[in-house]
Amino acid sequence: MLKNYFNSLTLGSEINLATITQQILSVPGVTNFHIKNNQGQIENKMTLFIWNPLYINEDNVTTQQNMPTESFVYPYFYDLDNIGNLIDIEDE
Repeated sequence: MLKNYFNSLTLGSEINLATITQQILSVPGVTNFHIKNNQGQIENKMTLFIWNPLYINEDNVTTQQNMPTESFVYPYFYDLDNIGNLIDIEDE
């Protein structure tokens, strides 16, 4: 699901957290979820850390809102295969 979402993005796409949240909550049996930040703390809202891999210390932002990208930026999800370690799913 998240792979499909990020694979559908193109240069300059907006990262829409409401859409991502809705897709996670639409998985059968999922009633809620929490995100673990890089210190292992739990966030109750979809949170993304966005950075430029060439300038990670100078060009980064943490957001809980939709994130428009510049026309020359291609959004991708770093280490998507390990997202299960960062999301705590509540089920029925």
